[in-house]
Amino acid sequence: MPVGRQRTLVGGPKANELAEFLLQLGSRRDLTTARSFAQQFNGNKSLWAEYLNGSQVIPFRRLRQVVEYVCGTDAKKRELDLAHAKRLHVPAIAEERATHASGGVGKAQVADREMITAHQLLTDAQAILADARDADERARAVIALLLMMCAHAQNSVHHLTEHNSAGHAQIQQRLADARLNLGRTERELKGARRRLSVAERARKALQREVEEARRETERLRRRAVGAALRLGENDDTAQRHLFPGRRETVLGQEGDLAHQYQGLERIVGEGEKLAHDLSIIQIHTGSLGPWSRLRRPLATGLALTVLAALVAPVITGFDGTGPDGDKPSPTLAGEPGTMGGARKADPCRLLDSASLSRFGTTRLMTDYGEINRCDVVVVRNGVEVAEAQVYLDAVPAEFERIPVRTVGNVTVASFPREEDACVRIIATADRQQIQIIGKQWDTPAPNLCELADAATDHAVAVLDDGPVPRRSEEPSQDSLARIDACALLDAAALRHVPGVSARDKHPGFGRWKCEWSSADGGSRVKVEYSRDDLLKDNGEPADIAGTTGFVSPREDGPDSCVVRLPHRTYTNSHGNPTIEHLQLTAHSPQPSGRLCDAAEALTAAAAKNIAKHITEK
Repeated sequence: MPVGRQRTLVGGPKANELAEFLLQLGSRRDLTTARSFAQQFNGNKSLWAEYLNGSQVIPFRRLRQVVEYVCGTDAKKRELDLAHAKRLHVPAIAEERATHASGGVGKAQVADREMITAHQLLTDAQAILADARDADERARAVIALLLMMCAHAQNSVHHLTEHNSAGHAQIQQRLADARLNLGRTERELKGARRRLSVAERARKALQREVEEARRETERLRRRAVGAALRLGENDDTAQRHLFPGRRETVLGQEGDLAHQYQGLERIVGEGEKLAHDLSIIQIHTGSLGPWSRLRRPLATGLALTVLAALVAPVITGFDGTGPDGDKPSPTLAGEPGTMGGARKADPCRLLDSASLSRFGTTRLMTDYGEINRCDVVVVRNGVEVAEAQVYLDAVPAEFERIPVRTVGNVTVASFPREEDACVRIIATADRQQIQIIGKQWDTPAPNLCELADAATDHAVAVLDDGPVPRRSEEPSQDSLARIDACALLDAAALRHVPGVSARDKHPGFGRWKCEWSSADGGSRVKVEYSRDDLLKDNGEPADIAGTTGFVSPREDGPDSCVVRLPHRTYTNSHGNPTIEHLQLTAHSPQPSGRLCDAAEALTAAAAKNIAKHITEK
């Protein structure tokens, strides 16, 4: 209940819940009484009193006005509050209708309320009519001013036309020269496109050669091992005789991961030497066909068999990720269309604000939201109306009954537009994904799917030349980006949410997010790092481990509590202060107050581990 006079709720459960939400909204702008609501939004004070005590459900139009007034220019908060308002309003209306149908409210009372509502609508209409008349007068004044400006502009054009007539011939000559240069440029462009087409066909042909070489390598390796087996040796003996010392070099005596890393470094060097030798063989033989047609098949086959035997144990025992989840697959490292190491991948270098300028004034936002996110904001008439968001995600993409297209080494899926978002997903060559979202914040917004497609086309072009570009700078020494989110909570801390297991954890991209859950999935705890320019509008302030955090019950659903705790403040690339913070979300079917107490305790435990990590560094 907001601060102010204690109010008795007299409606049904759903109506009372809506009334509590209305009071909470009002308290954020010092609206705590029916009189204050009536003065701010017009209308009868008695009617507002019924809205606030639950005896009558507030019309959604009125509720929207309150949300928009309370949230001001914070589009993200307005969106969340409106969604919550819809979830509360629908069941409250249904409850009210059910009550009327069952005779819970007398006919006279219903008639009185309908009369009050009609009177309120009439008052609103009169106020709107007065506003419309004022707007009409202002519009007429603006039109008169514009007509005067048009007349002045016409006079200026006439004067300039007369003044410049003498230079008309010179302008025509320059125009002719420009057309000549344009023709030359178009011819050069056509030739460049032809050369690009030839190069693309050559690249595809080389890819086919590589695949055929890999198949031939495996066939030769199996033939060599089979020959040794026919001589009476077992498989391990055959491997040792054919490739002496290599298995121990790669796997070590116990097959441990450290030896695999050391062996991999040796293999990379030897692989480069073998590739160089094979290229020389190609030059001398003059062959561009399949490897099986080389004039020296024995030497080439042995070289490829050695390389396959060296690499095969590493591939089967190494999944492409190190202990910190930040090492790319060695078989795809540096390849076009791959994600590469998570913590080095820069989502902002997949975006280009200039390529989206046709949708409005654009601005690249490198320091908002999650660390693996980057935005380009679209501004129209001074208002942020939309944005193109890029998220990097390590989860493999799966598409069912979704249109897809393949471009180079990546697959692009186009999802149908939702109410205020349009999603595209790029599945990378190393089985990760890049989400590109066209998001609407205000009107008039551009076509969201066209915005998402334009951002996707640029990202695909970047990935056609190589992997996701790397970050140019290391994070600050005290940044959360250096800390493993899964190391912040242990089994003792997670006992605050019954059923959640420390063993059942799911690290996110770059290990900047981590989620733990119960066996049935009914209870969850999620920790993630994020950035914002302001936190005080994201919940009620609370002291957490000596720092002012912000607690928001039911923000992520009815059985949820979100806690945000600032970690550090720095200046972003636009010169504005940015708050890097820890965000913890707890889900559990228990009373909101108890769940938020548990979320605060978990956040305090995470904060202590963050401080310990930075001190050790």
